[in-house]
Amino acid sequence: MLTVLCVFPRFYIGGVSKALSFVANTCDNAGMDVHCISCSSEPETILLNKNIHRYTVDLKERSTGLNKILNRFSFMLKLRIKIRRINPDVIIVFLPDLTKAVVYDTIGLSIPIIGSERGNPLLHSDKLLEKYRWVFNKCTAVVFQTQAARDVYGLETISSIIPNPAISRNNQLKERRVRSGNNIITVSRLSEEKNIVGLIRAFGLACSHIPACKLIIYGDGPQQLELEELVDT
Repeated sequence: MLTVLCVFPRFYIGGVSKALSFVANTCDNAGMDVHCISCSSEPETILLNKNIHRYTVDLKERSTGLNKILNRFSFMLKLRIKIRRINPDVIIVFLPDLTKAVVYDTIGLSIPIIGSERGNPLLHSDKLLEKYRWVFNKCTAVVFQTQAARDVYGLETISSIIPNPAISRNNQLKERRVRSGNNIITVSRLSEEKNIVGLIRAFGLACSHIPACKLIIYGDGPQQLELEELVDT
């Protein structure tokens, strides 16, 4: 039986976690032995199959100063120990920085790594892009969502384009809220990289020109309180 390890930034909401949970569940449904590591202690809200093994190695990414350095060292040590204990046949990891951690932590272990860039590489500085290019070239294979993203990296290793899947699920909501009017709706993790701040400010400039218009934001995340305060100002 093939043993697969998926390394998540978190088991909490977010596009990356949702897409990787689809991969983990697909592998599990195919009869593979699937293990998943979360790098955050945030609660599990994604839908993982019941028999998938779950672990947490908390990066504590909000720490600062000396604590941040110590926490990073501790995280890398604990992650390597966990990887060696699981002893997977392949590791699947999304995001460049997390892929870098896995690449370093598997030195000498000869475990194939499948990495994936989920963002827009054009937003990286030239220095950062070069570092990520080195990281992804250390992977056995890399998955991109678009041809344009793959072209930016120009990797020497194997690469493939797999668009995000449309994941169907049963709707468990007993009630539906019906909204009327000219609404602008966004569904997103409330975090800095989604630039919901920019969306709110743009809506503030445009709303006076659009009759009976509302901006409706569905989501949760670390920026929620900041965004609520911005809306109130």
